[in-house]
Amino acid sequence: MQVGVLNTGIVGPVRLDGRWRSTSSRPTPGPTPSGAATYIDRPCLRPRDSTGANKAFFSTRFSRLGAVESGAARVIEIYQRHALAWSRDRAGRFLERAWCDRFLALFDDQHRTVLDIGCGTGRPIAEHLIENQCQLCGVDSSSTMIEMCVERFPDHQWHVADMRALDLGRTFGGIIAWSSFFHLTPEDQRAMFPVFRRHAAAGAALIFTTGPSAGQGFGRLQGEPLYTASLDSTEYRALLNDHGFDVIAHTAEDPRCGKQTVWLAQLCE
Repeated sequence: MQVGVLNTGIVGPVRLDGRWRSTSSRPTPGPTPSGAATYIDRPCLRPRDSTGANKAFFSTRFSRLGAVESGAARVIEIYQRHALAWSRDRAGRFLERAWCDRFLALFDDQHRTVLDIGCGTGRPIAEHLIENQCQLCGVDSSSTMIEMCVERFPDHQWHVADMRALDLGRTFGGIIAWSSFFHLTPEDQRAMFPVFRRHAAAGAALIFTTGPSAGQGFGRLQGEPLYTASLDSTEYRALLNDHGFDVIAHTAEDPRCGKQTVWLAQLCE
């Protein structure tokens, strides 16, 4: 069987051997034939890539089922390998400004500390927050990207770390996981909500991006397939509620923000 590459980001149901089923954590029971192809026929979200913008689009390309598992394990090495190109192509693009400003509006003057999970090179988001008197603590799995952050913003804290095991022993007035959280598998995304909670100070703001519906797929970074995944909106709301966060705003595929699906929440007092 000829095998192509999934040229998608977040996807909904997939077609397996002529049958539709969800890619959520509770798939429809039934055998999955070895070597079956996965067909994607849904609008999906392209992750942060070499264009610097996120775009909604359709795809009907396919891949072997095992590509999902192996793709999830390769996200860190892909960003590390293409860190310089990603930084260059990201320059000058800041579609996220309006959401960042809504995030900042939830802060008071006494708690302007931000944990940026998946901070990348620090531009443009961390840079914008720093310009608005925030003290940044950035975390990324790419050492090359963190080195850029240290060079650009030496008065702030930067860590090479895997967000899934993050435990800094302190809390922050705001937490952001923009175009980073959705590179985790569905199970790892669920496990991130306790991480958000233990790093959140009283009344902390939380902002992150996801896909518009449940599923798994691939975007592209410098021509390489880049894994992405999402839960559905009902489950994200339940996870936020279970960990003490109120949803302040949520927009699926915001046309003013490159079709990003954005969640803004705040820890209940």
